[in-house]
Amino acid sequence: MIAFMPILLLILLVLGAVYGGIRVRPKMWQMNRKMTYVFFSAYVVILLLATIAISVMDKTSSAEYPQQLTMKEADQIDQSLRDKILSKDLSSIDPSLILESRTHPTGETLRLKNATYDSYDEPPSIYIERKSEHDDLIEETIYKPLFIADNLDFSDLMGYALPEWNRDEVVFHSPPEKEIVYTSYQDAYLLSQFTKTQAEKRGNFGGMSRQIIVHLLVPASTEIEADDSLMISYLED
Repeated sequence: MIAFMPILLLILLVLGAVYGGIRVRPKMWQMNRKMTYVFFSAYVVILLLATIAISVMDKTSSAEYPQQLTMKEADQIDQSLRDKILSKDLSSIDPSLILESRTHPTGETLRLKNATYDSYDEPPSIYIERKSEHDDLIEETIYKPLFIADNLDFSDLMGYALPEWNRDEVVFHSPPEKEIVYTSYQDAYLLSQFTKTQAEKRGNFGGMSRQIIVHLLVPASTEIEADDSLMISYLED
């Protein structure tokens, strides 16, 4: 909308000048070189002022926008996280990827149930590692998935469903639905009228799974029963 303001102002300026000229000199008024120069000079000034205004707005509002992150970079972060879990190199994982760390008491058996209902969502990725101790205590670490749209990172704005624990049972649910609305504009449109700069295309949408990644550190003596539909990886000693 801002990009079309100079054109709208120019039209209003021309109409105003024509109307005023007709009222003053209805028979003699005509578009001469001087008025043409004035019109185009005013148009250029309006374009420059609008460009400066948009630039200032961009600097003042950029802090409200999510971080820039491409799908390729997000894939690399996700793969690096999974590789570190598989190699048991948990200490080197970026803390910003951790949603929550919890401990749960358990008995002789741990039951894992899948309660995801949305066919568009995969079950959470579950990694189970055995502890050498028999302390009847499960250590749970939950990692957030990355959600990218238009090369912007909306991961921190997504809603996640944490596993629901009840003593010897844990249930994995579908993440809640959440609508995220954001607006953007392109100041390159105004500048491209004077230069060869092309306006950037805003169509690079993408995404990743909304499901969490869960790492469970389970006592060696605890037996595990799990639904076949769950995605579970058992880490070898």
